[in-house]
Amino acid sequence: MNRITCDVAKDIMPLCVDGVCSENSKQLVEGHIKECATCKKLWDSYCNSSIPDEIKEDNGKTFKDLAFQVKKKNRRKTMFIVLGAISISIIMIICFGLIILGLFSLGNQSYTTIDISNYGIYEGHIDGEKEDLRGGLYVFPKKISGNAKDIEFLYSCRGVGFSINYQQFLKCTYSDEEYRAEIDRLKNIKCEINVRNGTVVNSIEYSNKKFNYPAYVTAYGSCKVYEYALCNEDTKTIVYVYLQTISNDKVAFRKEYLPMEYQNGKELLENDNLDNTNIYYYYLGNGVFKNFKD
Repeated sequence: MNRITCDVAKDIMPLCVDGVCSENSKQLVEGHIKECATCKKLWDSYCNSSIPDEIKEDNGKTFKDLAFQVKKKNRRKTMFIVLGAISISIIMIICFGLIILGLFSLGNQSYTTIDISNYGIYEGHIDGEKEDLRGGLYVFPKKISGNAKDIEFLYSCRGVGFSINYQQFLKCTYSDEEYRAEIDRLKNIKCEINVRNGTVVNSIEYSNKKFNYPAYVTAYGSCKVYEYALCNEDTKTIVYVYLQTISNDKVAFRKEYLPMEYQNGKELLENDNLDNTNIYYYYLGNGVFKNFKD
C-alpha cells in the first residue's frame, strides 16, 4: 500500500469525514493513521465532531490577532476624533477671540468734535462711520451759513459692538430772510427710494405737538433714529438734531430739544416702532424694509 505523509493525511481527513473523497484516498488515510498516533488522534477528533486542540489553539491565535487589529483601528480612529475635536476647538477659540477683539476694537473707537470746520464730514474718523448711518441728515443744511449767529455744533460717533451710535446737534440763528429760506427748504424735503415697481417719494412731516417748538421731522424713533429741526419763529433760531441709538443719559445737548415725551425720564430707545415716521425707509411687506441707500 502506498504511504502518505502527515501533511497529506491532514489535508485529506476533512474530505474523508465529509464523504467527498475517493475510496482510494480514504484507504490511504486509514492506512496512515494505523501507523501514526498523532494523525489518529486528529482523525478521532474529526469523527467525534469535536474541534482538535491544535485547531483551537490556532483559532485562539487568530482571534487574538483579529482583536488586536480591531483595537488598533479603534485606537487610531479615536485618536483622529480627539485630534479633530481639539483642532475644531482651537479654531473656534481663535475665531471667538478675533470676534471679541473686533468688538473690543470697534467699541473703543470714538470721535467727538465741536469744531464747525468739521461740519458735514462723516467718514475717516472711525471704521464704517459713513456706511452705518441710517438716516440721510436731510434736515441739516449742506453747509453752515457764514451769516448765521450764536452757532452751537456737536458731532459724535462711537463704535458699540457691530454698530455705531451717532448724535449731531446744530443750532443757528438766522436773519429774517435766511430763516424764511431755511423754513422753505425744510418744508420741501423729500426722500426717494427705488423699489421694484418704480420710485417711492417720502416727504418730511410737520409737528407742533411732539416738541417744545414747531418741528419738521424726517425720523421719529423708527429704527432707533431721530432726525428733526426745531424752529423758533421769535428768535429766528433753528435747532437741528440727529440721534441714532442714543440713550437719554448720553444726549450731549439740553433736554428741552428732545421730544417732550422723553424729557421726564422716559427712554429714547423705548420707542422703536417701525410704523413711526422715517422717510428713509419704505415697507415692502412681510417684515421687509428698504433703506434709501439700498
